[in-house]
Amino acid sequence: MVLESASENAKYTSPMIQKGLLNIIANSITKKINEKVGNAMFCILVDKAVHKSHKEQMSIILRFVDCGGVVREYFLEIIHVEEQTALTIKFFL
Repeated sequence: MVLESASENAKYTSPMIQKGLLNIIANSITKKINEKVGNAMFCILVDKAVHKSHKEQMSIILRFVDCGGVVREYFLEIIHVEEQTALTIKFFL
């Protein structure tokens, strides 16, 4: 893994570096989820919420039944949106 070969005194405090590391981790998690879903049937759940600052948000969740018959759900993302219409949802998915 990338971090195993990193210098011991590195701090990684730069926002650009932190975003890069988070992107690497997110891609790794997405790959693992894809492996678990495989050829199973799945659905994507989209739910709306209003943040306490009155900004509209959409949460995106993946739900599927694994090979053992257990329903699994994975939270994928929260997206800040101006409006929660079908067109907005289609754009982000």
